[in-house]
Amino acid sequence: MQLKIDEKDLLILKDINDPKINKYLSKIENINENEAIEFMEYLYDKSNEYLKGEDYTETPESTSLEKVADYIYDKTN
Repeated sequence: MQLKIDEKDLLILKDINDPKINKYLSKIENINENEAIEFMEYLYDKSNEYLKGEDYTETPESTSLEKVADYIYDKTN
């Protein structure tokens, strides 16, 4: 399976500099479905960490993380 992530979102994911995200990004051209699902779940969890304040306001990072996770969800279902 090949995933194509929007360049802007890809830059944001790389700027987060998370080892697990980087590991999956290195395989993005040829990722198997199980790894894609693990990556999606991790991105959803990570996006929650980037919500801001008591009202959980979205940030550019949380938005991009969730957008990529949604894309992977669509590709694997």
